[in-house]
Amino acid sequence: MKYLVLALGFFFSFIGYTQERSFSDLALSDTLITVDGNEISFESIIEQNKGSVVLIDIWASWCKDCIVGMPTIKKLRKKYSDVSFVFISLNTA
Repeated sequence: MKYLVLALGFFFSFIGYTQERSFSDLALSDTLITVDGNEISFESIIEQNKGSVVLIDIWASWCKDCIVGMPTIKKLRKKYSDVSFVFISLNTA
C-alpha cells in the first residue's frame, strides 16, 4: 500500500508539470489600463514577457490580504530578479 501511494503521488505530480498552461481567448482579449492611462491587452502583456518566468499578482487596495502580502512580494522581487512581475489592480476609478 505504501508503494502504491508513493507511485500515485509521483504520477500526479509529474502530470502537473507536463500539462500545458494557457489562458482562455476571453482572458487574453481583456483590455487593461496602464498606470500611464493607456490601454493594453492581457495578451500583449503575456507577449512582452514571453520566454521568461512571470508572476502575475492580482490585487486591490481594498483587499486586506493583498496589502498584508506586499512585503512578501517585495522580498520575492529582490530574491528573483530574473522573474518578470506583473501587477494587476482590480480598483475602479
